[in-house]
Amino acid sequence: MGLGAILMAILPDRTDQIDTASLMSSYLDIEITIIDGVTTVLEKTRPPGGAKLKKGQIGCWRAHMNMMRYIVDHRLETALILEADVDWDIRIKDQLEELGKHMPGASKTRPYGLEWDMIYTGTFLHYADGENLGPVIRYYDKTVESLDDSRCDKMDGGWVASDLQAYQTQKNQRIIHRAYSPYATTGYMVTLEGARRILYQLGLNQQTAAVDLDFLEAHHRRELNGLVVVPPLMQQWKTGDAAKNSDIEAPNPAEVVVGSGPCIIQSMRASLHDRAFNKSGVDWIDRTDLTR
Repeated sequence: MGLGAILMAILPDRTDQIDTASLMSSYLDIEITIIDGVTTVLEKTRPPGGAKLKKGQIGCWRAHMNMMRYIVDHRLETALILEADVDWDIRIKDQLEELGKHMPGASKTRPYGLEWDMIYTGTFLHYADGENLGPVIRYYDKTVESLDDSRCDKMDGGWVASDLQAYQTQKNQRIIHRAYSPYATTGYMVTLEGARRILYQLGLNQQTAAVDLDFLEAHHRRELNGLVVVPPLMQQWKTGDAAKNSDIEAPNPAEVVVGSGPCIIQSMRASLHDRAFNKSGVDWIDRTDLTR
């Protein structure tokens, strides 16, 4: 996929998520490096800022910082960062290849360029700066064809449809523009320079909120050069079991939804069952004559 690494943070005892990640990587023939999630953080190691966070939020912050440190230690020019509940379209390789074709400074050796710190490929919510939209890159993506306005409107507050409209996007187009108010860290790319900045600013210098909100504030202050892809290429997967959906927030008994977000047309996770049982070359259960 043209990246130095694909990193996913998962708690060591969440073997269900680890197994799922293994299947997703195997069927797509990509390598996902699992970074252990964090449950215990010494209070004295947290940055100044006075943020009052839940235990799960602190662990999430540290897991993201550990992934930044991995990038810095291994001198990776680019990496894709994923949270454990991420889902994507089965055509994600084609989607990322198409994205790379339109990135400034992209080349064969650097398919996404390096003129950015972060690219949000899986934001949960984004509000554009209405007074200063800034430049936009519009590009055709055939996988957006079935993503009609009614699906976009199912996103919280209809933000995808609003964002596309604000940037005068045509049908079957995705857009890339400056990240202003990105929420959630389901999936994002980061450059080596971006990882260094994040590790210093959010790992050592200041902590005022949960990690995704500190990312947001860093973009507001222009401390990070971030971009966002709309509609998002990655979204959260809901298992239908509230206790399994989050290791950060308390379970919501009313949360019984199963599936991915409305921007994922052909869900990778939803395809796992058929891939496991309907792709066999030989049906050994029904075959009795083994001489043929």
